[in-house]
Amino acid sequence: VIKKDETSIVKTFSKDCFKVLWVGRFMYTKQLEIALRVMSKLTGLKNIEFHIVGKGFTDEETQAMKAKALEYGADSICHWHGQIPNSEVHRLMQESDIFFFTSIFEATSTVILEAIQNGLPIVCFDRCGFGPIVDDKIGIKIPCKNPKQAVKDFSTAIDYIYHHREVLPGMSANCKGKRMELSWYNKMT
Repeated sequence: VIKKDETSIVKTFSKDCFKVLWVGRFMYTKQLEIALRVMSKLTGLKNIEFHIVGKGFTDEETQAMKAKALEYGADSICHWHGQIPNSEVHRLMQESDIFFFTSIFEATSTVILEAIQNGLPIVCFDRCGFGPIVDDKIGIKIPCKNPKQAVKDFSTAIDYIYHHREVLPGMSANCKGKRMELSWYNKMT
């Protein structure tokens, strides 16, 4: 839940449910398949949910990803939202504990900036335009070496946050400073 005032966004985190959010098109460069493999390793964690926003270019691509979730054993924690309005994406960001961004090839993604705007800590690769933006004050980055290592590193990072939720409020609060650092006003002065 986010409470807005004139100067900041204060996000509170649930102690019961742990919500991981992924947003994107189901295409190779977004690496939803890696995210599904990671989440399959975390299904034993109590009350963990994996919320997926987006779809494939075709219905067949969307169904293929759902089949992968079943194949990897992550289907029991997956919540498929499909393509939804941006306002709904922001609502999910406000309700989630971390933003899981597995993209391997793109410039600075708008969705990263939206997560920061919503005070949502980020777990992502250390690469492309988002690598320099996400630091240890607002999230965890892992090196992009190979898929097997990525699954291991992402699983370790998310498991750490799950078991050390006390780090989340600080990361969320630090998003305010990151928003100011990245603001047009700051860039122009």
